[in-house]
Amino acid sequence: MYALTPPCLRVTFIADVQELGVIGSFDLVVAAYLLNYAQTKEQLLLMCQTIYNNLKPGGRFVTVNDNNEQPPDSFLATAKYGFIKSISEPLAEGTPIKFTFFVDGEEFSFDNYYLSRDTYEWAFQTAGFKQVRWQKPLLSPDALKQESQEFWQDFLNYPPLVGIECVK
Repeated sequence: MYALTPPCLRVTFIADVQELGVIGSFDLVVAAYLLNYAQTKEQLLLMCQTIYNNLKPGGRFVTVNDNNEQPPDSFLATAKYGFIKSISEPLAEGTPIKFTFFVDGEEFSFDNYYLSRDTYEWAFQTAGFKQVRWQKPLLSPDALKQESQEFWQDFLNYPPLVGIECVK
């Protein structure tokens, strides 16, 4: 576990959320692609409880996560965006999802894990969150200046990611 606070920012980066415990009382906790490392609903609940316990009343948790509702038959449609997902077995609680990224002629892969939206909702509610909002990605005007609407259509039709906001 480590914490890193850049000198010019009042931001703290933390690792190993399942073992973190209470380190403060924050207005906002932000995480990108954290929750999809939980392999079981119990691990997900531990993560959500840790986040909840470190928020002030009314505080918000905001995250970008793998979209657990993206159909597997669309996993290869993201190749033009520089990555794909793959599975070696049908989606069920805990199924590994392999992410493969293509950068400058190289590729690297890692596993995330599938847990259903119902499991996420259960974990958020059990941890104590009052509100949960799921947000599909939107295109910025800059994205449309760089590439056409047609280029982004697969991303919009089968979003590989989702935003989640939870309020304590």
